[in-house]
Amino acid sequence: MIARTTALLAGLLAACAQGPTSPAPAAVPGAPAGPEAAPVVRGKPAAPVEIEAALGPGAARLTLVFGADASDVAVRLSGLDGLRVTSAAAPLERASYRRGERVALEAAFVPGEGRSRLVLAVEGTFAGARRTLVRAFAVGSPGPAQAEKADVVTDPQGERLHLVPAERR
Repeated sequence: MIARTTALLAGLLAACAQGPTSPAPAAVPGAPAGPEAAPVVRGKPAAPVEIEAALGPGAARLTLVFGADASDVAVRLSGLDGLRVTSAAAPLERASYRRGERVALEAAFVPGEGRSRLVLAVEGTFAGARRTLVRAFAVGSPGPAQAEKADVVTDPQGERLHLVPAERR
C-alpha cells in the first residue's frame, strides 16, 4: 500500500512540476504578429476620430476624420478659461459616417483674456460601443496670471505632465 501511495504521489508531483498547460491562442487571419500585434492602450477607449484644427482670430476650421463606421454621432463645442462659442454649440446631432469619411466644421468664438481653449467633444457609437473623444485647442498667449501657473507638457509616451516650480520667491 505504501509503495502504491508513493508511486501515486511521485506521479502527481511530476505532473505539477511541469506547470499548467493551456492551448495556444488562435491566430487571427490578417492580424499582425509580434510586438505590434497588441498596441498599448492607456486610459479609457476613445472614439476613433482624428481631429485637425486650423485656428484663426475668432474662428476655427475643424476637420473630423472617422477611423471607423459611426452612428448616432454628436459634436459639441464649448470654451474654457473665458472662451465663449458664438456659433452653434452642437453643430452635429444624430449623424452617421463611414470609415475614412471627412467632415468639415466651422466654429466662431470670442476668446477669453490671455490663453483660453476651444473644446470639441465627439460622441457616437463605433463598432457597437459608445465612445467619446474630447480635444481642447489653445487660443491666444498666456496672460501674466496664467504664466505663473504650472506648465503642462506631453512626454514622449503621450502622458500629460504638470511642471510646477519647486520654490517660488
